[in-house]
Amino acid sequence: MLDLQTISDRIEIDDLITTYTRSVDTLDWDRFSTVFTEDATIDYTASGGQKGTRDEIRDWLAATLPMFSNMQHYVAQK
Repeated sequence: MLDLQTISDRIEIDDLITTYTRSVDTLDWDRFSTVFTEDATIDYTASGGQKGTRDEIRDWLAATLPMFSNMQHYVAQK
């Protein structure tokens, strides 16, 4: 059985994932910056992207993603 703290933590994690996906899909870079701490390292190299700080990746995404006409994230659990 899950306790209230575990349930609350899971909801907060879900909200954070939703904020991340919506910020990227809508090119909302101010919102993107709220998802990661300033000292975070973000690594997109597994999908052919870059690795860098929150601000470096934000700037890279801001320069790269506008070339796509549509973006959509699917978030699922296994």
